[in-house]
Amino acid sequence: MTQTSCLTVKRMILSVSRRTDIPCCYPEWFLNRLRAGYVLVPNPFRPRQVSRIVLSPETVDCIVFWTKDPAPLMAYLPEIDRMGYKYCFQFTLTGYSGDIEKGLRPKKEIVETFRQLSRQTGRQRIQWRYDPILPRDGWTAERHLDVFAGLCRRLGEWTRGITVSFVDDYRRCRHAGIRPLRPDEIQRLGQGIGRIAAEH
Repeated sequence: MTQTSCLTVKRMILSVSRRTDIPCCYPEWFLNRLRAGYVLVPNPFRPRQVSRIVLSPETVDCIVFWTKDPAPLMAYLPEIDRMGYKYCFQFTLTGYSGDIEKGLRPKKEIVETFRQLSRQTGRQRIQWRYDPILPRDGWTAERHLDVFAGLCRRLGEWTRGITVSFVDDYRRCRHAGIRPLRPDEIQRLGQGIGRIAAEH
């Protein structure tokens, strides 16, 4: 038997969503939840225990959209604006091809989507993520810096800032042929990325 409880939260930041790309894959579902004014969330440790969380502009300080391709969501943004929600984007965009990032449209199209989103919402709502930095399949520090510089030239004026991260060393990565970055690689990448980002 499923137990449902109503959870009243006074204020919250709604993270949508780090594990599943809801803006890309499930935008209509998400809008239906905003229209209904609530979402049901199972307890990950007790799946039969479900909380009903109220969603309203009065309880949600900001919606943070995490995505690699927000194009499917963009048509719904005017409705989200009319509802009175505030939102921003954590937009992940790298130079990896389909063998590493499967299921994405061509990066040239996603770069144009990035610019369209910036025109639609304003650059202050978009944080670009070059994430994660992988040392794999010819992706040396020098190649990352070249690709990053190219993306900076195309995205610099369309975003408020850049976040980078290095891949964590854990077993699943090793099975995928990804090795940990060496300290000298991290230092070279960090210095190079900082210099390139400052120029843009």
